[in-house]
Amino acid sequence: MAYCEVEDVRMILSGTRGADGDVNANLNANSLDDDQIEYAISDADQQIDSALRKKYFVPILVGGLAPMVVPAEIFTLSVNISTYNAYLIYRQDREFASPLASVILRYQRAVTTLQGISDGTVELPIDEMTVKDDLQTVFNSYDGPLFPSSNIFNAPEGYIPPDWIYR
Repeated sequence: MAYCEVEDVRMILSGTRGADGDVNANLNANSLDDDQIEYAISDADQQIDSALRKKYFVPILVGGLAPMVVPAEIFTLSVNISTYNAYLIYRQDREFASPLASVILRYQRAVTTLQGISDGTVELPIDEMTVKDDLQTVFNSYDGPLFPSSNIFNAPEGYIPPDWIYR
């Protein structure tokens, strides 16, 4: 499950509207097909998961058993990073006209926020089930022998006679 959908990214990619309501085609990466935008979303979600993996169980989904929902903060990060990735696909080798382009500013803000979440300076309002705890251990309550040998000729624990292997 992705943190955002193609329609969410298309809403940002739709460009800017002038006073007459026309979309400025020069600022538009909306011509990408759904597969390209899904790739941009997948790339963004992998970036988010890799940054949050040391502190949270990923993918980050909350809401009990069903339906699982994406926290609003993660959704926004995914949309902004996906939009930037889609613009990179659309522009290919062409540079942005300005480092103050809105897509670049959204991406930089998202990366800064993502780094803050990863470092612990920004908290996500999610339940404890998605937070990793350094003190987690696995405990097996069974205290009997792993391979009981009482029914195999009083052999040492774990011993299986060769003629019993293929029975």
